[in-house]
Amino acid sequence: NVEKLLVYELSDYKHELRLISEHKFDGIDDVVIYKVWPLSNATYLVNSQISSDKDLTRFQIYSREDELLDMNSEMPELTGDDNQAYIQSFITMSPNNQHLASVTLMGQILELYDLSDTTITRRLENIYNFPNVMYRDGVVRDTEKTIWGFPCITSDNTYIYASLIDSRDPNVFNHIAVFDWNGNGVLKLTTDYNVLRLAISGNDLYAIVANMDNELFLAKYAVNEMIAR
Repeated sequence: NVEKLLVYELSDYKHELRLISEHKFDGIDDVVIYKVWPLSNATYLVNSQISSDKDLTRFQIYSREDELLDMNSEMPELTGDDNQAYIQSFITMSPNNQHLASVTLMGQILELYDLSDTTITRRLENIYNFPNVMYRDGVVRDTEKTIWGFPCITSDNTYIYASLIDSRDPNVFNHIAVFDWNGNGVLKLTTDYNVLRLAISGNDLYAIVANMDNELFLAKYAVNEMIAR
């Protein structure tokens, strides 16, 4: 549970972190906060859960004074236990703070949101494979029908980049899927390694990857050059 948000600046020439600001969420009661993003100098985007079994929440926008400005708790259009698949989701916000994307680990679901300093609007839901999961004792569990989805995600202002399993075996996730912010698939790349983490810098996509012996490497993929072809 997030209690305080710290914002740092990285110095390119000194390779040092400098603390820019910090904010303690004293004014938000009875809410479990998972992730926070600064939207502007005046507002925050928050991914949180109200502490109640009946009140499931997802995204809110708060002012610096912890005033709730907007909320969007729309869920993927699923039934039964599949409704809980969103619990294991991964989220990225575009650097210009105009868009938000959410993908699921179980099943393959992509959701897109439009952002302003004070509003969040759900714009798109693409379900490529249904989760087919069981929800037992507060835990989402896979079944023999579960197709695994996206283990990690990042983005720039043009594209969304996600590692992808795309099979019933959760131990092999050597694909990278690229979408634009309209939800169109533009590239699917198969690598020699499992893709653990992703980060975009300029025209290159960097990844922490692991081989079959679980040795870790830093890899670079010129994905934007591949898209341009």
